Amino acid sequence: NKNIYSNKTIYSNKNIYSNKTIYSNKNIYSNKTIYSNKNIYSNKTIYSNKNIYSNKTIYSNKNIYSIKTICSNKNIYSNKNIYSNKNIYSNKNIHSNKTIYSNKNIYSNKNIYSNKNIYSNKNI
Repeated sequence: NKNIYSNKTIYSNKNIYSNKTIYSNKNIYSNKTIYSNKNIYSNKTIYSNKNIYSNKTIYSNKNIYSIKTICSNKNIYSNKNIYSNKNIYSNKNIHSNKTIYSNKNIYSNKNIYSNKNIYSNKNI
């Protein structure tokens, strides 16, 4: 698909992948995998998904939480809250986010910079 946008809820799907843009959705949750998308942005909440990986950009989202793994993404930036996720690893750039907190493991990322608040994480 080219664009997934302006939906109220996107949930309980097995795979959401190879889309050009996923944006301006209210809730994206309880999906198994979100991967190989070009842009994921301006969504209100992205939560309780199992895997978010190999996406090019994840930006300007309000809340990203309760994700099991966020890995191998190129850019994660300008999001408001990234919290209560289990694993955040092997991402290239994590920057200019407002808060990154209460995550269990943040490791093997290339660059983590210019974030406003990073606190109460278990392992970095």
